[in-house]
Amino acid sequence: MKIFQKRAYFFSFKKTIMFSQKITHLLVIFCCGLLLTSCELVPNRESLEQHHIQKISQSSAKEGITTIFNQATPPKHVTLLLPLSDKLSASGQAIRNGFLTAHYYAKQHGQPIPEMDFIDTTQGNLQNLYQKAVASGADFIVGPLTKSEVTTFMSGNPPLVPILALNTVDNYLDHPLNNLYQFGLAPQDEAIQIANKIIRDGHKKVLVIAPASTWGANLVSVFKSNLTHLGGTIVDQLNYDKQTDFSSEISSLLKVNKTQTKQTSSQIKKSDLASYRRQDFDAIFIIAKPEEARQINPLLKFYYAGDIPAYATSLIYSGTPNSQLDFDLDGIIFCDLPWVLRNSNELPQYLQATQQQITSTLPGYTIATSKLYALGIDSYNLMRFLNQKGLFPKQGLIGATGTLFLTPSNHIYRRLEWVKMQDGKPANLSEF
Repeated sequence: MKIFQKRAYFFSFKKTIMFSQKITHLLVIFCCGLLLTSCELVPNRESLEQHHIQKISQSSAKEGITTIFNQATPPKHVTLLLPLSDKLSASGQAIRNGFLTAHYYAKQHGQPIPEMDFIDTTQGNLQNLYQKAVASGADFIVGPLTKSEVTTFMSGNPPLVPILALNTVDNYLDHPLNNLYQFGLAPQDEAIQIANKIIRDGHKKVLVIAPASTWGANLVSVFKSNLTHLGGTIVDQLNYDKQTDFSSEISSLLKVNKTQTKQTSSQIKKSDLASYRRQDFDAIFIIAKPEEARQINPLLKFYYAGDIPAYATSLIYSGTPNSQLDFDLDGIIFCDLPWVLRNSNELPQYLQATQQQITSTLPGYTIATSKLYALGIDSYNLMRFLNQKGLFPKQGLIGATGTLFLTPSNHIYRRLEWVKMQDGKPANLSEF
């Protein structure tokens, strides 16, 4: 009887152990599953930024957002760190003048305004100038302007006093800092939006025409990263320089069948033209100045790619309507600043007023510096919201340089406006 009880106890104990092992095994699998799931749910910073930008591209900002400035309290004392002498003085002065125009507009309309001062960044070590500004009572800094100066702040600890830098470093996703915001006229914003636009328009296979330079390569890299993320691909690429024979190189890029092209125009059917060049692409991305784009675009049409949509950065447009010269750009789709593309009466009221004030009273205002004035205006209004970060409108802030959004990496992303060249002038895409 005792032996039977011992055996029964042994088998019961053994079953308990086996059951416990199964439970343990299931718990391990469950925990591993949770770990793997959590890894999938927490995207890397680049994916988070791209997801945020995708949401931005699908949202619609309201014009009324510009009327809420008085809800945001500006800092008490702002210092601008800008190059006010030496070779970048024209840029620094244009930004300063845009900033001041926005300041006086706020003052005239009864909005709270900060005390201001300016420090010339060419007059000393940047970190020392920053410390000088803080010691003088600044509780917000706007600037510096150059990429190398922004990198100086990126390499240190998070600043105690918030900084709105007026440039964006290439690797801003890698080392974002609290209290350091990056805002500028970065062409990377355009490359991202062009990739989004190409995919939204139903295209995926892209030919790229870009400068053979480090700057061009960096821009193509940003474009490629976002295009690939969205399911597109770069099929082929032409890198050009000052010595490039565009006719020969574009013919080669398009793999034009020169045997077929020897036929006379009367022998060629319009419906057959596309068969004379490669068939594996459905969009073209161009990075070029107006002088180069005026050669590239007619050659694309000449070599049977006129039916393929061409997209470009704002680099192709001088900012001044010139239908005689820009007739050769017809059909190209590009994005640019509202400040450049819109007539004054099409801008929000506060931008109409500031633009009229600038053009009528500041003799230094030119097409060449207009984007820097716009940068100065927007930096003033951004300062007001970044001083109280929680008030930054999620639907975006309509500005002179675009509709502005604060991303998870403390980067101010500019959503630009789309136009298409028609009869040598930019026309709103809604007209097509």
